[in-house]
Amino acid sequence: MSQIIVTQDHEATLEHVQFPYEYSSWPFIQSKLQPMVQDPKSITKQLVIDIIESIKVNHFGKPKKEDENPDKYLVLYQAMELFEEQYYPDDYNSDDFLSTVIPFIAHLVLKSEDYLPKQSIQYLKKGESKTLTISKLGAACILANSFFCTWYRLSYDPLWKYFPSINYDEMYGKFPNFRPQFAKTMMLLNYFARVHKSFADYSSNPNLGISFTRHYLTPIPSFEYSDLPLCDVHVNSQGSIADSHDAVQIDFANKFIGGASISFGCVQEEIEFSLCPEMNIARLFCHVMGDRESILITGAEQYSKHKGYAFSLDYAGNFIDLNKDSNGNSLKQTSAIDALIFNKLNFLSQWEKETIDREIIKSLSGFSSSKTMDKISTGNWGCGAFLGDVELKAIIQVISASLAQKSLVYYSFQRKEVEVLAPLVEDLNKQGITVGALYQSLLKVKQFASNNQVATFTALRKLLL
Repeated sequence: MSQIIVTQDHEATLEHVQFPYEYSSWPFIQSKLQPMVQDPKSITKQLVIDIIESIKVNHFGKPKKEDENPDKYLVLYQAMELFEEQYYPDDYNSDDFLSTVIPFIAHLVLKSEDYLPKQSIQYLKKGESKTLTISKLGAACILANSFFCTWYRLSYDPLWKYFPSINYDEMYGKFPNFRPQFAKTMMLLNYFARVHKSFADYSSNPNLGISFTRHYLTPIPSFEYSDLPLCDVHVNSQGSIADSHDAVQIDFANKFIGGASISFGCVQEEIEFSLCPEMNIARLFCHVMGDRESILITGAEQYSKHKGYAFSLDYAGNFIDLNKDSNGNSLKQTSAIDALIFNKLNFLSQWEKETIDREIIKSLSGFSSSKTMDKISTGNWGCGAFLGDVELKAIIQVISASLAQKSLVYYSFQRKEVEVLAPLVEDLNKQGITVGALYQSLLKVKQFASNNQVATFTALRKLLL
């Protein structure tokens, strides 16, 4: 038993990602996976689980008895069962999922060095702007290693310091959110089924890849004195951010990219990263985001459909992404920006200058990261569990889009109060209100607070119109 644990403090000092084939435990990993490739007909669901557990124990040691979860692989077991019996036959005209796709995932791990040469992935570190491009097969190898939990990074989120988790083990268990974890595991299995089906195409096309750009905003523009006009705003009461194919789609992110996408999470970011699993590889090499940073993901393909949201999330089958360039890469661009978290005690602090400035800087970093798209597709950023005020956040995003000189497509998600955003901005534009004037007035809005609430749109009309 190796029990080699690379701490995040150590990993954060490295310039390049170390791959499992470079670990001292690689011979052990090979000994577990090679028989699956050599004798695929012998594979059972329990064997898959036993192999994952043996690799984890070899890496990190056996958990204490009181920490043992008897259902820690129940989601994976049942997802493999349903996918094999229903979805794989329907979508892929085959009932051999276990003996074809599972050994293929093992094959990707064993052949990682062919698609992920040593020192081929640099970490995207805090405080720098840099772009990294990874081939689709390289991405598949990373996720195959995550499937079998071969990475030397513990998943337990209180240990996150520089990076989120990268192994899928927390998603495989029954608790805490069985239904959405089951749905996301089905999406992962469908991803591997698609990669297996498309392997020849992926292998023969070296231009297929996904790009990750860490964007550090510098210099910070002067909001107060900006004479830029306000951007065009279109509000959609129906649909979702991902419906705007010609716009940068905003990911309401965790500062640790992906958040709980490969564990128990089931809201906007986690769902998007499950529909488009290639996004999850950012978790491997992106340091935690700072206040002036965003992460732009270009070319991550959507492989699955979903129904429902949060605890009602369900897998809804295979999805064919037709929004592609001439090389076959998805045209999808997603910009991850993390909002501040509020509670009932500090709710009004949202209207303080320091807080408003932080959110403008953060969203401006995300809105200005793409050099090829002139629209931003967004919505109620930070207004769910983070308790951000929807009207305030909408105005902040108008300011940021205006500074980036891009138009704003805003999805209201049935929040009636924000559906008047477009008429408000139109009226402000008719009066010649600039970004600077809107920003200065926004700093005065808190004086209109009543009963721990602020009607931002009403206050701005009083101040400016």
